Amino acid sequence: MSLEQVIRKDYDVIIAAGDFHIPFEDKKATSILKQYLKERQPDTLIFNGDFLDCYSLSKFTKDPSRITQLQDDINYARKELRQYRKLLPNADIYYMIKGANHEERLQKYLWSKAPELAKLEGLRIEKLLELDELGIKPITDRIWISLGNELLITHGDLVRKFSGYSAKGMFDKHGKSILMNHTHRLGAHYHRNATGMHAAFENGCMCDLNPEYIFNPDWQQGFSIIYKKKGKNRFYVEQVPIIDGVAIIEGKEYRG
Repeated sequence: MSLEQVIRKDYDVIIAAGDFHIPFEDKKATSILKQYLKERQPDTLIFNGDFLDCYSLSKFTKDPSRITQLQDDINYARKELRQYRKLLPNADIYYMIKGANHEERLQKYLWSKAPELAKLEGLRIEKLLELDELGIKPITDRIWISLGNELLITHGDLVRKFSGYSAKGMFDKHGKSILMNHTHRLGAHYHRNATGMHAAFENGCMCDLNPEYIFNPDWQQGFSIIYKKKGKNRFYVEQVPIIDGVAIIEGKEYRG
């Protein structure tokens, strides 16, 4: 029996990727992800927040030529989501909205600028992106997905100076193994105590590493493969760094 057959038999395979910041995603990075998804056909794909950038709603200084392009960005994000659904016709796909700071820009804008419109269902991210029609499940009622009550997957709300430090901070905050995005970094922190082995992971990003608003940031592209033992709490996380448009996944080279 091959390794792939063993994994298929004994483990659920979950892919977690976040911080695409559409329309500012890195096309080489997303190409690698799409190639792998098409070949691997995982059981689950999780978009772990900040898939859509919501640039027009940012409180920061913006390029005036882009201020009115939110609808274009939403249309493009829908197109990308349709591609992922087409690649994975049988997989469960989740989209983390709650706690994702870029998706929440829309809610914050409405609350501060147009509270009269804040309750309109048509202005929710999940409605604008037509997630229901794509069979993509929005996470809007909590800030995490729990795998077997052991690993929390959340966008995250901490940013510390070095790779892995934010993951440790999130572990200290929640007291459980956790996988986060938000920092645009790859990193891991392991901790063993009386209750067993624990781990916390920073999940990298899928966005352009040279945005207009910051010079040479300490970011790393990548995503994670999670192997969840069927019927058990045990899990293993394999981080996939994407370096200069190249990744090695399960012994195979992928190029963007």
